[in-house]
Amino acid sequence: MHGSLARAARGLSRQFTLVNTSSTRVSGTHVFGRIDGCLNLNQGKQNECARCFSTKRRRRRGSGARLTPDPGPADRNEVKSRLLTPSEFEREASNLLDRFEMAVTKLKDSNEGLEITRHPASGGSEAVDEASDPSSMPHGGQLSIKVASNGDMYWAGGTYWLSIDARAGIVRLQSPLSGNFTYIYDPSSREWVGTEDGHRLIGMFTRDWIRQNNGVPDI
Repeated sequence: MHGSLARAARGLSRQFTLVNTSSTRVSGTHVFGRIDGCLNLNQGKQNECARCFSTKRRRRRGSGARLTPDPGPADRNEVKSRLLTPSEFEREASNLLDRFEMAVTKLKDSNEGLEITRHPASGGSEAVDEASDPSSMPHGGQLSIKVASNGDMYWAGGTYWLSIDARAGIVRLQSPLSGNFTYIYDPSSREWVGTEDGHRLIGMFTRDWIRQNNGVPDI
């Protein structure tokens, strides 16, 4: 009986050993296979990242891009002015004065004492001082719009001057409310824009006009 029990015990021990060994092998195979895979994957990622980094660096070196400072307003205006020939500028500037003259003339009946005068080119090629009297400065065409005073201490009357400066390729606006501004024609937007901050001439004039007068000019 004791011999039978001993044989049974040895059999159970052998089965347990086989199961444990098999489990260890399976576990070992799984663990090492996973680790090898991770190492291979990581190694592949490292190789891939190295290739990408090398490619990026090669592209960056081979791009030949140069950093250039952003041109200032004066430079951008000069570039825009070069897009127009002298004859094109004169045509656009003259058309601008025509539009202003027509628009404010339609509002004469609504604004007592309004005087609109178109002045032909006065000639002269010397530089124009912005602070000088617009009625005496040389120009390539001019429009004056005299507004009668309405008794308001803030929005009193005065004269708006639109002057063409063909030499500089600009149009000047002198407003009794806002002061003096210079504009250049922008072919992309077909607008006359301020040389300092890019605001629109028509917008500036309209803003001042409605403070002093009746109606909105359709320019």
